[in-house]
Amino acid sequence: MPKFILYKPYSEFMNVHEQKAPGQIPIGFMEAGYDSGLIVGVLKSHSYEKTGVRVFETGKFTHDTIITVTSSKNLFARTLKNLFDFIEYKKVIKILKNERPDIFISYTRFPITWIIGISYRIWTFFHGYTTKLIVKLDSDGTYRSSMGVITKIIDSLSYFSLSLIFSRIITESTCGYEVFSKIPQVKNKLRVVPNSISNNFIQKNFSTERSRTIITVARVVEIKGIDILIDVFHKVHLNYPEWLLEIIGSIENLEYLKILQDRITKYGLSDVVKFLGEIYGTELINKYTTSSIFCLFSKCESFALSRLEALSMGMLVISSDAGCAKDFIKYGLQIVDINNIDETVRVLRNAIELVESGKFKPSTSQHIPSYKELAIKITSNDF
Repeated sequence: MPKFILYKPYSEFMNVHEQKAPGQIPIGFMEAGYDSGLIVGVLKSHSYEKTGVRVFETGKFTHDTIITVTSSKNLFARTLKNLFDFIEYKKVIKILKNERPDIFISYTRFPITWIIGISYRIWTFFHGYTTKLIVKLDSDGTYRSSMGVITKIIDSLSYFSLSLIFSRIITESTCGYEVFSKIPQVKNKLRVVPNSISNNFIQKNFSTERSRTIITVARVVEIKGIDILIDVFHKVHLNYPEWLLEIIGSIENLEYLKILQDRITKYGLSDVVKFLGEIYGTELINKYTTSSIFCLFSKCESFALSRLEALSMGMLVISSDAGCAKDFIKYGLQIVDINNIDETVRVLRNAIELVESGKFKPSTSQHIPSYKELAIKITSNDF
């Protein structure tokens, strides 16, 4: 049986991750006939152990070695610490040497990814093994537009080096492809493979019993534009007082939460706008299937899986253009310019009127590929 391994560096794998790409990609490969494995820092999802995916823990989960686009503080020190993390390196290389996977995907481009990729490619060469090495990006590259010339050159060189080490570089959207394909030598290795939804979210029959509820699934941070959503809902609610707004997501910025709560009080919406916190699994599916409209007014996104989940559940979905929202239009998504409040209000009001009329029908013209189908695509010879 062929083997597959996904590596998610320094990750604390929780229950919520089981339904997302890091948890579902290995399941998709398993369903496609692979002996599937997942390398994480720490596994804290007991239910994932029952999926059949073999999980390897490195024991490393530290914010000091995590590098993101926005983590500019001590960036150079973080990069060096990650690049020369020999403990993590030895554990991952040992797993790869023992398992000898046919396909290895590194989730995100950590500096240590380059070292592991180079070392393992050399080892397989001298031992007569072939492994398709793939790196999956979790950014569409929009951050590059705000970079200075020198910083952008260094960033481009990092992607160029990835193209020398890895057989393929995966981006989640056509927007990512448009950005990264401009980097010399990267285009030939670059492929678009969007995230999908877990099998739990693949619905064939949609509920017709839905409440007058608008939901958003987003972390409570300023970049998610929840303040804009509340402003828009306030104007619509004047004409449709029976409608509710529920905000689903972890509260990560208490100062921003206070601003939102004050705004809700000012508008007199305390009885109809609720913060539900983070929910997942069956409880989240229930929200998708019993609510009518889904809104996501983020100012910036990577992929925004919640939009795809809502569409798969037959909801009417309205979104900002963040996170390459245009890729979702074929599934029935409506894009709004969140900088134009009046236009956004009009679109939401029309959506409510459509739901109230009973004429809204979920879009079923485009099939959302499952993770199994995406795995088969990745394993094909022409990928």
